[in-house]
Amino acid sequence: MKYIKFSAVILMIFVLFSCNKITVHNIPALTENIPVVTNVEDAYTYIINADAFSDSLSKVLNFSTTESVITYTVLNYSQGSVDLKIDDSASTIIYNDMIESNIVIVENLRDRPQHIEMVLNNFSGMFELAMASDN
Repeated sequence: MKYIKFSAVILMIFVLFSCNKITVHNIPALTENIPVVTNVEDAYTYIINADAFSDSLSKVLNFSTTESVITYTVLNYSQGSVDLKIDDSASTIIYNDMIESNIVIVENLRDRPQHIEMVLNNFSGMFELAMASDN
């Protein structure tokens, strides 16, 4: 029995040390055009490394406070746009922007975000958005 456990450990060590280090940068085709979205209580994130990516989304947000902050960054922009709209519970637009360049934004939202709509139109670049309660 000791021999089997020892052999398994040696095999695992051999496999781990023989593997090449794989990073996201080594496999860009596998990481392009796949949005990563988190929508939890008092926080929302959307991240994408896009290459001529088009999509639209509409999500209900789960914020319990009226004080929140939004931040987004666009890096390596080359084409297209992101149309961003955030509404409150009365469907009043509390934030709206058309993004068509490299940019870094940090803003306080004036009311409790209830709903987000984003339209990515042939967008190429890295887009990262985060919203969180400011309490």
